[in-house]
Amino acid sequence: MGRRDDYKEGLFINRAGKGRYQKPGDIKQVIRYVLRERSDEGRRSELISWGAFGLPEWESAEGIIKAFSDVQSCYRRKDRFGRRLDHEIYNFTPSEAETLRCKSPLALEKAARKMAGIIYNEGYCVIYGIHQEDEGGVHVHFVVNTVSWRTGRKRHENMERTRFHGQLFARIVRHEMRRLPDLDELFSREDIPVARTAEELEALLS
Repeated sequence: MGRRDDYKEGLFINRAGKGRYQKPGDIKQVIRYVLRERSDEGRRSELISWGAFGLPEWESAEGIIKAFSDVQSCYRRKDRFGRRLDHEIYNFTPSEAETLRCKSPLALEKAARKMAGIIYNEGYCVIYGIHQEDEGGVHVHFVVNTVSWRTGRKRHENMERTRFHGQLFARIVRHEMRRLPDLDELFSREDIPVARTAEELEALLS
């Protein structure tokens, strides 16, 4: 089924503005925030679920932080390290969140995990956490390592890439809402295709 004219997509944003997340301590702060630990433990009820790719899900937050930091030792350039992480958020619209929850208790988790899988298969470890706000809104945080586990090189996310991921993630959500034909074969953990441009995205999903 095609997209209805009144359908509104969720909003995907990257919070890694100029000069942000450049301190090693920022890794601890953001991961603990997403997992609602330490100073954010009082808000633990807001955490619906969480998971990770390329990081030990069976560990505590401290084990995940250590594994996240260890990957960055692969970066060998001697100049300024720059950004340690990308903090990205997909905000589900009320319609998306309600439809997914009505479909299955695990539908939000499934959509978030597919989104995180895309990032991981581009070569970057990622932890995600789904939060529910007091007002009822639902969003998923992605904490992305800026050093590739595959190449040891830095991630360079820009507005075009953020827009591309937003389009792809909205497509995943629509699929989970049963608005599209079955695309499961595109998103297996072992073989998630990587598209670099809008044209490649259209070819991938056509």
